[in-house]
Amino acid sequence: MRTALDDEKVEKMRRLSERLAEQLLRHVVPIFRDNGAGKLAPHGTGLLVFNAGGSFLVSAAHVFDLLKSGSELFVYVGRDRVHSLSGRVCLIGPQAGANRSTDRLDIGVLRLEQVASPPYIEIGKQALPINALMGSARPRQRKRYLITGFPGSRTRIHPVRREVESAPYGNWSTSASQTEYQLVGCSEQTHIVMSFNPKKVAGKGLTTRTFPHPGGMSGSPVWLLYNEVGPNDRTQTPVVGVFIEYHRSHHLMVATDIKVALDMITRVAN
Repeated sequence: MRTALDDEKVEKMRRLSERLAEQLLRHVVPIFRDNGAGKLAPHGTGLLVFNAGGSFLVSAAHVFDLLKSGSELFVYVGRDRVHSLSGRVCLIGPQAGANRSTDRLDIGVLRLEQVASPPYIEIGKQALPINALMGSARPRQRKRYLITGFPGSRTRIHPVRREVESAPYGNWSTSASQTEYQLVGCSEQTHIVMSFNPKKVAGKGLTTRTFPHPGGMSGSPVWLLYNEVGPNDRTQTPVVGVFIEYHRSHHLMVATDIKVALDMITRVAN
């Protein structure tokens, strides 16, 4: 049975998500591929990060797999300007004899070449400082999260004008139970499992909409909104994970701990 206290918590998270979603999306970009007919198609989402060693794009490894096979991926750096993604890429797995579907970490990091490095002033995108990434934010229980990204079903390409309309979405969620971790075969050591409620939409003008299918949001950052069992820094909303899977039958979203990406950034920067 829902209580007045439960309703108060829900409303608090809704207001917090609304306030933060638009600001946090400044660091998040949609990633596109060639659809084979010379046109761009939505492919995934990435987080722009920087440290003293340069700028990086963090996403799911399966989003970056096309780069390893020699295909191109693109990001918009202006209303009608795209850059082909290039640079040193580092991917997790899959192991020999396995395939990507059995790789449960599924993280990729691309060190961006200078020509494609942010900021992208025309579209208001900039990289997030690496100290805003918080690895191993455990325990997982009693936490509130926000996922921000670009669902493929809400992207419109205008080839004549060479413009793209990618509608950003945020979904705020609660941490899953230990039983639900077992349902999707993940460990709290390496993953974050969250409940998915399509009504919990965050962002300017999105409060009355239903969240679309999260296809195209692979690689989206997972932000820690609120920690009920630990300290909260009012000046920072840290990235704690990277969204990699949606389990429709269980209404659960799975992210890999951002520590995996932090370790990869260290390797790819050297």
